[in-house]
Order: sequence, then C-alpha cells, then structure tokens
Amino acid sequence: MITNITILEAVEHLRDEWPALLGDDAQKLAHWLATTPGDDPEAVRQTVNRILDLLQAHPQAQARLGSELGFKGDFTRLRYVPQAGGPGEVPAGTLMVCPLDPAHCRRRLRQKGQRLFCPEHGVALVPADSLPHGE
Repeated sequence: MITNITILEAVEHLRDEWPALLGDDAQKLAHWLATTPGDDPEAVRQTVNRILDLLQAHPQAQARLGSELGFKGDFTRLRYVPQAGGPGEVPAGTLMVCPLDPAHCRRRLRQKGQRLFCPEHGVALVPADSLPHGE
C-alpha cells in the first residue's frame, strides 16, 4: 500500500540519485526532507505534495520514484493518498473511491472509521468529496 510515509521513505532511499535526476531542485528536496517532522501527519502530507508537484517538472525522477514504489500511473493522484493511521472519523455511508482511479472502485462505508482499500492499486480509498471536482 502506498502512503505518504512510504513515498517519503522511497524518496529518502533514492537520495543519492536526486542530483542527477533533479539538478538544482535536489537541494530543495533535501531541505524538505530534513525539515519535515515524521511524526506530524499534516507536515508529511504537505511535504509529499510539494515533492509530487516538483516531480511534475522532472519526468525521469518521477519514473524512478514510481519504479521504487512499484507504481505506474498518474502521480498527481497520489497527493490524495492518506497518511497511514490518519483520520478515522469518516462517517458511515460516505462514498469512498480509489484516489488513483475513482471510476473503477467506489464503495460506501458501513461503519464510522472503516478503512477500505482498492483491490487493484492497494491504496486506501478516500472520501469522494475529498477529490477535486470532475473526478
């Protein structure tokens, strides 16, 4: 399952490759990693979103991270991947969707706080209303 923490771990694991893949942007990435408290889910989420935004300008780096994660798909959708152990207070009846492909996996929560996963992508489902309009 891909979470914000697994994304950060993969980015850290590839640290030695970032200068070749990102050029001057490797310093930004190193700074973000060094200043993100791993025990603060919101800070981790923000850092992952910054990293994913940065990788939009570096397709080779994006492909390398995807390879490290075993992920082939649109990285912009990973910004909606919840932190492991994140909010568990989603009410029963909420429509949950795969953040990577909302059309193919849609389920309603049967009980408050239930965690559902996409059988194809292995990521946690997110509330449908948490995705940008048009999904």
